[in-house]
Amino acid sequence: MFQRNALQNPVKSQGTGGSLLTVFTLWATLVALLFLNPPGFTLAWDAFGYYLYLPAFFLHKDPLLLHQEWLHQAMETYKELDTGGFYQAHQVANGNWVMKYP
Repeated sequence: MFQRNALQNPVKSQGTGGSLLTVFTLWATLVALLFLNPPGFTLAWDAFGYYLYLPAFFLHKDPLLLHQEWLHQAMETYKELDTGGFYQAHQVANGNWVMKYP
């Protein structure tokens, strides 16, 4: 009695096989690229700076970073993550150190 118009359901009139194949191919390419070239430790030293005050205060009782032997030892331990130096704290005019993050 009633005829269905092909324009009423455009998804049904077109094939979705090509779209699924394209999505799967893009997904597989992204996964392969992540395995071949992992991102590394992009934020490792920022996290080091965010939590620097915790060991300074609780473990070493040195929140002003006046005795930095422990700090240099930690940096030496994780030297493969080096990003160009110690930028997580800055020395001010009176000789004290101010942490950048907290």
